[in-house]
Amino acid sequence: MIKIKKIFERKPANNKTSVTVKSKMPKAFKEVIDEWLEFHCMEIAESTYYGYKIMSPLIRNYFSDITISDIDTLAINEFILKMKKDGLTNAAIYNYCRILKLCYNYACINNYIDFNPIDNACVPKLPRHTEVYPFSIEEVWKLLKLDYLQWVKDGVVIAFHTGMRMGEIYALKWTDIDLKQKFIMVQRAQSRAGSKVIIKSTKTACGVRRIDIDRYLVWYLQDMKKRSTSYFVFDPVEDSKYPFRIPWNLSWHVKRMCVNAGVPPRSFHALRHTHATVLLAHGVHPKIVQERLGHSDISITIMTYSHVLPTIQRAAVQVFERICGQYYDDGRDAVTVFDNLIELSQFGCYYDDSAPLIVEVS
Repeated sequence: MIKIKKIFERKPANNKTSVTVKSKMPKAFKEVIDEWLEFHCMEIAESTYYGYKIMSPLIRNYFSDITISDIDTLAINEFILKMKKDGLTNAAIYNYCRILKLCYNYACINNYIDFNPIDNACVPKLPRHTEVYPFSIEEVWKLLKLDYLQWVKDGVVIAFHTGMRMGEIYALKWTDIDLKQKFIMVQRAQSRAGSKVIIKSTKTACGVRRIDIDRYLVWYLQDMKKRSTSYFVFDPVEDSKYPFRIPWNLSWHVKRMCVNAGVPPRSFHALRHTHATVLLAHGVHPKIVQERLGHSDISITIMTYSHVLPTIQRAAVQVFERICGQYYDDGRDAVTVFDNLIELSQFGCYYDDSAPLIVEVS
Protein backbone atom coordinates (compact mmCIF):
# COMPACT_ATOMS: atom_id res chain seq x y z
CA MET A 1 0.00 0.00 0.00
CA ILE A 2 1.36 3.42 -0.95
CA LYS A 3 1.30 5.80 1.98
CA ILE A 4 0.60 9.53 1.66
CA LYS A 5 3.87 11.39 1.85
CA LYS A 6 4.04 14.69 3.69
CA ILE A 7 6.52 17.31 2.47
CA PHE A 8 7.46 20.02 4.93
CA GLU A 9 8.75 23.34 3.59
CA ARG A 10 10.02 26.11 5.86
CA LYS A 11 9.25 29.71 4.92
CA PRO A 12 12.16 31.90 5.98
CA ALA A 13 9.96 35.06 6.12
CA ASN A 14 7.65 34.13 8.99
CA ASN A 15 9.36 30.95 10.12
CA LYS A 16 6.07 28.96 9.69
CA THR A 17 5.78 25.44 8.33
CA SER A 18 3.52 24.65 5.37
CA VAL A 19 2.38 21.12 4.66
CA THR A 20 1.63 19.77 1.18
CA VAL A 21 -0.13 16.40 0.90
CA LYS A 22 0.56 14.46 -2.27
CA SER A 23 -2.31 12.37 -3.67
CA LYS A 24 -1.83 8.67 -4.20
CA MET A 25 -0.57 7.65 -7.58
CA PRO A 26 -3.16 6.12 -9.95
CA LYS A 27 -3.23 2.35 -9.69
CA ALA A 28 -4.07 -0.35 -12.19
CA PHE A 29 -7.09 -2.48 -11.32
CA LYS A 30 -5.03 -5.68 -11.09
CA GLU A 31 -2.79 -4.09 -8.44
CA VAL A 32 -5.78 -3.04 -6.33
CA ILE A 33 -7.58 -6.40 -6.44
CA ASP A 34 -4.36 -8.23 -5.51
CA GLU A 35 -3.78 -5.78 -2.66
CA TRP A 36 -7.39 -6.15 -1.46
CA LEU A 37 -7.15 -9.96 -1.45
CA GLU A 38 -3.90 -9.84 0.49
CA PHE A 39 -5.44 -7.85 3.34
CA HIS A 40 -9.02 -9.18 3.16
CA CYS A 41 -7.83 -12.76 3.77
CA MET A 42 -7.19 -11.79 7.41
CA GLU A 43 -10.91 -11.01 7.91
CA ILE A 44 -12.56 -14.05 6.35
CA ALA A 45 -12.59 -17.83 6.65
CA GLU A 46 -9.95 -19.75 4.74
CA SER A 47 -12.59 -21.47 2.61
CA THR A 48 -14.11 -18.08 1.66
CA TYR A 49 -10.68 -16.73 0.73
CA TYR A 50 -10.08 -19.80 -1.41
CA GLY A 51 -13.34 -19.14 -3.27
CA TYR A 52 -12.42 -15.50 -3.89
CA LYS A 53 -8.97 -16.51 -5.09
CA ILE A 54 -10.46 -18.98 -7.58
CA MET A 55 -12.95 -16.42 -8.94
CA SER A 56 -10.82 -13.26 -9.00
CA PRO A 57 -8.68 -14.10 -12.11
CA LEU A 58 -11.72 -13.67 -14.40
CA ILE A 59 -12.24 -10.12 -13.11
CA ARG A 60 -8.52 -9.37 -12.96
CA ASN A 61 -7.88 -10.45 -16.54
CA TYR A 62 -10.85 -8.51 -17.91
CA PHE A 63 -9.89 -5.13 -16.42
CA SER A 64 -6.16 -5.92 -16.22
CA ASP A 65 -4.00 -2.80 -16.71
CA ILE A 66 -6.88 -0.30 -16.78
CA THR A 67 -6.47 2.34 -14.09
CA ILE A 68 -9.06 1.66 -11.43
CA SER A 69 -10.28 5.27 -11.44
CA ASP A 70 -11.04 4.96 -15.19
CA ILE A 71 -13.49 2.07 -14.68
CA ASP A 72 -16.99 3.56 -14.51
CA THR A 73 -20.47 2.08 -14.19
CA LEU A 74 -20.73 1.61 -17.97
CA ALA A 75 -17.57 -0.51 -17.95
CA ILE A 76 -18.99 -2.62 -15.11
CA ASN A 77 -22.24 -3.12 -17.06
CA GLU A 78 -20.30 -4.20 -20.15
CA PHE A 79 -18.46 -6.77 -18.01
CA ILE A 80 -21.77 -8.08 -16.64
CA LEU A 81 -23.18 -8.31 -20.18
CA LYS A 82 -20.12 -10.26 -21.33
CA MET A 83 -20.55 -12.77 -18.49
CA LYS A 84 -24.22 -13.12 -19.43
CA LYS A 85 -23.32 -13.81 -23.09
CA ASP A 86 -20.70 -16.32 -21.97
CA GLY A 87 -23.48 -18.36 -20.33
CA LEU A 88 -22.87 -17.62 -16.66
CA THR A 89 -25.90 -17.94 -14.40
CA ASN A 90 -27.35 -14.99 -12.51
CA ALA A 91 -26.06 -16.50 -9.28
CA ALA A 92 -22.51 -16.71 -10.64
CA ILE A 93 -22.66 -13.14 -12.00
CA TYR A 94 -23.98 -11.93 -8.65
CA ASN A 95 -21.01 -13.53 -6.87
CA TYR A 96 -18.51 -11.94 -9.25
CA CYS A 97 -20.18 -8.56 -8.70
CA ARG A 98 -19.96 -9.10 -4.95
CA ILE A 99 -16.18 -9.50 -5.24
CA LEU A 100 -16.05 -6.34 -7.37
CA LYS A 101 -18.07 -4.41 -4.80
CA LEU A 102 -15.81 -5.48 -1.93
CA CYS A 103 -12.72 -4.59 -3.95
CA TYR A 104 -14.09 -1.14 -4.85
CA ASN A 105 -15.15 -0.50 -1.25
CA TYR A 106 -11.52 -1.11 -0.30
CA ALA A 107 -10.39 1.27 -3.06
CA CYS A 108 -12.75 3.98 -1.77
CA ILE A 109 -11.50 3.63 1.81
CA ASN A 110 -7.91 3.99 0.62
CA ASN A 111 -8.69 7.00 -1.62
CA TYR A 112 -7.83 5.27 -4.90
CA ILE A 113 -11.26 6.31 -6.19
CA ASP A 114 -13.97 8.77 -5.13
CA PHE A 115 -17.02 6.51 -5.52
CA ASN A 116 -17.99 2.89 -6.09
CA PRO A 117 -19.16 2.47 -9.72
CA ILE A 118 -20.83 -0.86 -9.03
CA ASP A 119 -23.43 0.77 -6.75
CA ASN A 120 -25.43 1.84 -9.82
CA ALA A 121 -24.57 -1.12 -12.06
CA CYS A 122 -27.17 -3.55 -13.45
CA VAL A 123 -26.38 -6.46 -11.15
CA PRO A 124 -28.76 -9.44 -11.62
CA LYS A 125 -30.98 -10.09 -8.63
CA LEU A 126 -31.12 -13.49 -7.03
CA PRO A 127 -34.54 -15.15 -6.65
CA ARG A 128 -35.97 -14.59 -3.19
CA HIS A 129 -37.34 -18.12 -3.02
CA THR A 130 -34.89 -21.00 -2.96
CA GLU A 131 -36.24 -24.09 -4.70
CA VAL A 132 -35.99 -27.17 -2.50
CA TYR A 133 -36.67 -30.79 -3.37
CA PRO A 134 -37.09 -32.77 -0.15
CA PHE A 135 -37.36 -36.54 0.02
CA SER A 136 -40.60 -38.16 1.02
CA ILE A 137 -40.56 -40.44 4.06
CA GLU A 138 -40.98 -43.47 1.79
CA GLU A 139 -37.99 -42.40 -0.31
CA VAL A 140 -35.78 -42.08 2.78
CA TRP A 141 -36.74 -45.62 3.85
CA LYS A 142 -35.83 -46.90 0.37
CA LEU A 143 -32.37 -45.33 0.67
CA LEU A 144 -31.75 -46.81 4.10
CA LYS A 145 -32.75 -50.32 2.99
CA LEU A 146 -29.92 -50.36 0.43
CA ASP A 147 -26.68 -52.25 1.00
CA TYR A 148 -24.28 -49.32 0.75
CA LEU A 149 -21.23 -47.72 2.42
CA GLN A 150 -21.93 -47.53 6.14
CA TRP A 151 -20.43 -44.06 6.69
CA VAL A 152 -22.76 -42.70 3.99
CA LYS A 153 -25.87 -44.34 5.43
CA ASP A 154 -24.95 -43.13 8.94
CA GLY A 155 -24.73 -39.56 7.63
CA VAL A 156 -28.11 -39.93 5.92
CA VAL A 157 -29.75 -41.08 9.16
CA ILE A 158 -28.34 -38.21 11.24
CA ALA A 159 -29.22 -35.59 8.61
CA PHE A 160 -32.79 -36.88 8.32
CA HIS A 161 -33.37 -36.87 12.09
CA THR A 162 -31.61 -33.56 12.89
CA GLY A 163 -31.42 -31.37 9.77
CA MET A 164 -27.72 -30.74 10.40
CA ARG A 165 -25.40 -29.60 7.62
CA MET A 166 -22.94 -32.06 6.11
CA GLY A 167 -19.90 -30.27 7.57
CA GLU A 168 -21.50 -30.23 11.02
CA ILE A 169 -22.36 -33.94 10.98
CA TYR A 170 -18.90 -35.13 10.00
CA ALA A 171 -17.23 -32.86 12.59
CA LEU A 172 -19.20 -34.36 15.50
CA LYS A 173 -17.38 -35.80 18.49
CA TRP A 174 -18.89 -38.28 20.90
CA THR A 175 -18.56 -35.66 23.64
CA ASP A 176 -21.09 -33.54 21.69
CA ILE A 177 -23.77 -36.20 22.09
CA ASP A 178 -25.67 -36.88 25.30
CA LEU A 179 -27.46 -40.18 24.77
CA LYS A 180 -29.08 -40.10 28.22
CA GLN A 181 -30.53 -36.59 27.94
CA LYS A 182 -31.14 -37.16 24.20
CA PHE A 183 -29.55 -34.17 22.53
CA ILE A 184 -26.67 -33.18 20.25
CA MET A 185 -24.58 -30.02 20.72
CA VAL A 186 -23.49 -28.57 17.37
CA GLN A 187 -20.27 -26.65 18.00
CA ARG A 188 -18.07 -26.98 14.92
CA ALA A 189 -18.02 -27.89 11.24
CA GLN A 190 -15.62 -29.11 8.59
CA SER A 191 -14.49 -26.47 6.11
CA ARG A 192 -12.68 -27.11 2.83
CA ALA A 193 -10.28 -24.90 0.93
CA GLY A 194 -9.32 -26.96 -2.11
CA SER A 195 -7.79 -30.21 -0.86
CA LYS A 196 -7.21 -28.79 2.63
CA VAL A 197 -9.80 -29.56 5.32
CA ILE A 198 -10.03 -27.86 8.71
CA ILE A 199 -12.38 -27.96 11.70
CA LYS A 200 -13.76 -24.49 12.44
CA SER A 201 -16.67 -22.82 14.20
CA THR A 202 -20.14 -23.17 12.69
CA LYS A 203 -21.33 -21.13 9.69
CA THR A 204 -23.00 -18.49 11.90
CA ALA A 205 -23.21 -17.71 15.60
CA CYS A 206 -26.69 -19.26 15.60
CA GLY A 207 -25.09 -22.41 14.22
CA VAL A 208 -23.88 -23.27 17.71
CA ARG A 209 -27.01 -24.94 19.04
CA ARG A 210 -28.60 -27.82 20.92
CA ILE A 211 -30.72 -30.29 18.94
CA ASP A 212 -32.98 -32.63 20.87
CA ILE A 213 -33.16 -36.08 19.30
CA ASP A 214 -35.74 -38.86 19.24
CA ARG A 215 -35.27 -42.26 20.82
CA TYR A 216 -34.84 -43.98 17.44
CA LEU A 217 -31.80 -41.85 16.64
CA VAL A 218 -30.50 -42.50 20.18
CA TRP A 219 -30.66 -46.25 19.53
CA TYR A 220 -28.94 -45.78 16.16
CA LEU A 221 -26.15 -43.68 17.70
CA GLN A 222 -25.65 -46.23 20.47
CA ASP A 223 -25.03 -48.85 17.80
CA MET A 224 -22.66 -46.49 15.97
CA LYS A 225 -20.70 -45.89 19.16
CA LYS A 226 -20.14 -49.63 19.59
CA ARG A 227 -18.54 -49.70 16.13
CA SER A 228 -16.50 -46.52 16.67
CA THR A 229 -12.76 -46.47 17.37
CA SER A 230 -12.32 -42.68 17.41
CA TYR A 231 -13.34 -39.73 19.57
CA PHE A 232 -14.98 -38.39 16.42
CA VAL A 233 -18.36 -39.93 15.58
CA PHE A 234 -17.13 -40.86 12.11
CA ASP A 235 -13.89 -42.82 12.11
CA PRO A 236 -11.17 -41.60 9.71
CA VAL A 237 -10.10 -43.74 6.78
CA GLU A 238 -6.99 -45.84 7.22
CA ASP A 239 -3.67 -43.93 6.96
CA SER A 240 -5.50 -40.58 6.85
CA LYS A 241 -3.65 -37.48 8.04
CA TYR A 242 -6.89 -36.27 9.59
CA PRO A 243 -8.40 -37.75 12.79
CA PHE A 244 -11.91 -37.52 11.32
CA ARG A 245 -13.78 -38.79 8.25
CA ILE A 246 -13.86 -36.37 5.32
CA PRO A 247 -17.10 -36.89 3.35
CA TRP A 248 -15.52 -36.73 -0.10
CA ASN A 249 -18.11 -36.92 -2.90
CA LEU A 250 -20.92 -37.47 -0.40
CA SER A 251 -23.59 -35.91 -2.61
CA TRP A 252 -22.44 -38.15 -5.47
CA HIS A 253 -22.88 -41.18 -3.21
CA VAL A 254 -26.39 -40.07 -2.21
CA LYS A 255 -27.37 -39.55 -5.85
CA ARG A 256 -26.05 -43.02 -6.64
CA MET A 257 -28.13 -44.42 -3.79
CA CYS A 258 -31.17 -42.66 -5.27
CA VAL A 259 -30.58 -44.27 -8.66
CA ASN A 260 -30.17 -47.72 -7.06
CA ALA A 261 -33.36 -47.23 -5.02
CA GLY A 262 -35.40 -45.91 -7.97
CA VAL A 263 -35.72 -42.46 -6.39
CA PRO A 264 -35.27 -39.13 -8.23
CA PRO A 265 -31.62 -38.12 -7.61
CA ARG A 266 -30.98 -35.42 -5.05
CA SER A 267 -27.98 -34.17 -3.10
CA PHE A 268 -27.15 -34.84 0.54
CA HIS A 269 -28.36 -31.33 1.43
CA ALA A 270 -31.89 -32.37 0.41
CA LEU A 271 -32.03 -34.37 3.66
CA ARG A 272 -31.74 -31.10 5.61
CA HIS A 273 -34.67 -29.75 3.59
CA THR A 274 -36.55 -32.98 4.26
CA HIS A 275 -36.14 -32.60 8.03
CA ALA A 276 -37.49 -29.03 7.96
CA THR A 277 -40.35 -29.88 5.61
CA VAL A 278 -41.52 -32.84 7.71
CA LEU A 279 -41.57 -30.73 10.89
CA LEU A 280 -43.43 -27.80 9.30
CA ALA A 281 -45.93 -30.09 7.59
CA HIS A 282 -46.73 -31.63 10.99
CA GLY A 283 -47.43 -28.28 12.61
CA VAL A 284 -44.10 -27.56 14.35
CA HIS A 285 -43.66 -23.81 14.80
CA PRO A 286 -41.18 -22.22 12.30
CA LYS A 287 -39.22 -20.75 15.25
CA ILE A 288 -38.43 -24.26 16.50
CA VAL A 289 -37.41 -25.32 12.99
CA GLN A 290 -35.18 -22.25 12.69
CA GLU A 291 -33.40 -23.14 15.94
CA ARG A 292 -32.86 -26.75 14.89
CA LEU A 293 -31.45 -25.75 11.50
CA GLY A 294 -29.28 -22.96 12.92
CA HIS A 295 -30.67 -20.23 10.67
CA SER A 296 -29.63 -16.73 11.76
CA ASP A 297 -33.14 -15.35 11.15
CA ILE A 298 -36.61 -16.88 11.07
CA SER A 299 -37.31 -15.13 7.75
CA ILE A 300 -34.73 -17.44 6.11
CA THR A 301 -36.68 -20.46 7.34
CA ILE A 302 -40.04 -19.09 6.21
CA MET A 303 -38.77 -18.00 2.77
CA THR A 304 -36.94 -21.27 2.14
CA TYR A 305 -39.85 -23.50 3.11
CA SER A 306 -42.81 -21.42 1.94
CA HIS A 307 -43.85 -24.40 -0.21
CA VAL A 308 -45.12 -26.07 2.98
CA LEU A 309 -47.45 -23.18 3.84
CA PRO A 310 -50.47 -24.57 1.91
CA THR A 311 -50.33 -27.59 4.21
CA ILE A 312 -50.11 -25.37 7.28
CA GLN A 313 -53.03 -23.24 6.06
CA ARG A 314 -55.35 -26.23 6.24
CA ALA A 315 -55.19 -25.89 10.02
CA ALA A 316 -56.45 -22.30 9.67
CA VAL A 317 -59.37 -23.52 7.56
CA GLN A 318 -60.24 -26.15 10.16
CA VAL A 319 -60.30 -23.47 12.88
CA PHE A 320 -62.92 -21.48 10.98
CA GLU A 321 -64.83 -24.68 10.18
CA ARG A 322 -65.26 -25.26 13.90
CA ILE A 323 -65.95 -21.62 14.80
CA CYS A 324 -68.43 -20.90 12.01
CA GLY A 325 -70.04 -24.32 11.79
CA GLN A 326 -72.81 -23.40 14.19
CA TYR A 327 -73.76 -20.27 12.24
CA TYR A 328 -73.22 -21.25 8.60
CA ASP A 329 -74.00 -24.39 6.68
CA ASP A 330 -74.11 -25.16 2.96
CA GLY A 331 -73.60 -28.91 3.06
CA ARG A 332 -69.98 -28.76 1.87
CA ASP A 333 -66.75 -29.41 3.76
CA ALA A 334 -64.54 -26.31 3.44
CA VAL A 335 -61.40 -28.32 4.26
CA THR A 336 -62.05 -30.68 1.36
CA VAL A 337 -62.76 -27.74 -0.94
CA PHE A 338 -59.49 -26.08 0.09
CA ASP A 339 -57.49 -29.29 -0.46
CA ASN A 340 -59.03 -29.74 -3.90
CA LEU A 341 -58.31 -26.10 -4.75
CA ILE A 342 -54.60 -26.59 -3.93
CA GLU A 343 -54.49 -29.75 -6.07
CA LEU A 344 -56.26 -28.14 -9.04
CA SER A 345 -54.21 -24.94 -8.87
CA GLN A 346 -51.08 -26.97 -9.71
CA PHE A 347 -52.65 -27.60 -13.12
CA GLY A 348 -53.83 -24.02 -13.65
CA CYS A 349 -57.43 -24.77 -12.68
CA TYR A 350 -59.35 -22.67 -10.16
CA TYR A 351 -62.79 -22.72 -8.60
CA ASP A 352 -65.58 -20.54 -9.93
CA ASP A 353 -66.22 -17.91 -7.29
CA SER A 354 -69.72 -17.16 -8.61
CA ALA A 355 -71.22 -19.75 -6.24
CA PRO A 356 -70.76 -18.80 -2.55
CA LEU A 357 -68.76 -21.21 -0.47
CA ILE A 358 -71.01 -20.58 2.54
CA VAL A 359 -74.49 -19.10 2.85
CA GLU A 360 -76.18 -17.69 5.89
CA VAL A 361 -78.95 -19.79 7.36
CA SER A 362 -82.21 -17.79 7.38
